[in-house]
Amino acid sequence: NDSFSILSWNILLPNSEDNWWCHKMYSPGVPSSKRTWSHRRSLIRDRLLNSTADIICIQEADGDSFETDFAFMREAGYDHVLHKKFRFRCATFFKAGKFALENVGHKDRTLLTALRRVDTDNDANGMVTVVNSHLSGGAAPERRLRQVHEALEQIRKWTNAAQNALDKQRRAKRPSPKNIAKAAALLHRYDTTGVVICGDFNSDGNTAVRRLLVEGSVDPEWREAQYPDVVLTSRRREQARAFVDAAEVAYASNVCDGDYGEVHGER
Repeated sequence: NDSFSILSWNILLPNSEDNWWCHKMYSPGVPSSKRTWSHRRSLIRDRLLNSTADIICIQEADGDSFETDFAFMREAGYDHVLHKKFRFRCATFFKAGKFALENVGHKDRTLLTALRRVDTDNDANGMVTVVNSHLSGGAAPERRLRQVHEALEQIRKWTNAAQNALDKQRRAKRPSPKNIAKAAALLHRYDTTGVVICGDFNSDGNTAVRRLLVEGSVDPEWREAQYPDVVLTSRRREQARAFVDAAEVAYASNVCDGDYGEVHGER
C-alpha cells in the first residue's frame, strides 16, 4: 500500500516564550486561562495527533522554542525537519516508522523534504517530496511565484545530481556493480518521486503560483487579476510536472476563482 496521509496547518506562531501572536487573535470574552500557551499547546497537540497523519506540515513555528513546544510530536513517534531561517518557520513532521529523510532543502519560505518509504520492501513505492510553504504575504505575487519555482528547481537539481552520480560510477576505472546499483536506485527514486506542495500560499484564486503548478508555465505578459500592474516575471517560468489542485479533487468543483465557501453559500 503506497498511500499516505498529509496534514498542513498554519498555527499562527504560538510558543512557550512570549505567545505574542496568539493574544491579539482572541475575542475579548475569551478567559485568560484559555489564552495561555499551555492550553493552546494542548489543543494543537490533540488536533495533530488525533489526525494520525503520516506527514504533518506546520507553518509559523518559533525556532527558539520549537524543540520544547513540539516535544509531544517526538514522543508520538515523529521525526522532523525545521527550517533554518526566519522567525516564522516551516516544520515538517513524518512518522519515523514509515519514512526516512533522503534529502532536505531550506529555500526562501519553503522547506523541502524528500522522504523515502521504509515500511515496505517494494522499491516501487519509492519517495515523496514535500514542499512545505509559507509564501510571502501582501502585494508580492512575483515573489510568491519565484519561491515556488525555486523549490521545484531544487527538486530538478537533486535529480540531476543523482544522474551525475550514476554516470560517475559507470565511468569509474573499476566500476563496482554494487555502487552502480545503489546510484541507479537513488536516481530511480528521484525520477519517480511524487511531489506535494502545501502550506500557506498567502493568496487564492487564479494566481501565478496556481498557473505554474496546474498549467505548467507563466509568461511575462500574464497578470494576476488582483495585481494587474505587477510584472510577475521577466522570463517564462515553467515546470514539467502535472500538478492537480487537491481542493478541486476533494470537492469536484473549480475552486480557484474565489473563496469556496462564498461559492457554495458557506460562512
